[in-house]
Amino acid sequence: MSFVSNFNKNTIRDKTYLCLSPDENSLTKDYLIKGDEVIILEETKDKIWQKIAYINRKGKILVRWVKILK
Repeated sequence: MSFVSNFNKNTIRDKTYLCLSPDENSLTKDYLIKGDEVIILEETKDKIWQKIAYINRKGKILVRWVKILK
């Protein structure tokens, strides 16, 4: 069993910019594109932000926050 199986996985639907914290003022130049798969690590109580982990093609793990658009 993989340790990742305990987390929720999701697929990005549209280009999504990443933040360093659950705050739009911490926006980075980094983004994910449609089809990228992420692991949801945490969610704010108001369910507006999710902390995600993304593993890029080089195997580097990137942990950032994304704002949930409904």
